[in-house]
Amino acid sequence: MEKGGVPIFKPVGVWNWCDWPFLAAFIPTMQILYVAESLIQLYQQREQVRGLRLVYAAPVLRHFTARLEEIS
Repeated sequence: MEKGGVPIFKPVGVWNWCDWPFLAAFIPTMQILYVAESLIQLYQQREQVRGLRLVYAAPVLRHFTARLEEIS
């Protein structure tokens, strides 16, 4: 599949940054490393991480005013 002449999906094989040189300009390596390290840390602490339940949300800007409680 292509969008604007840029392939979105690679049909066969493994993803390689060399195949996507334009991504290097938009996603700096340090950001990718930060995300990878965060995901590894989250996976290692998966037993301690609990879900949250939405208790209250305002009709406007709910993501700023929401109240959450931990699911036990």
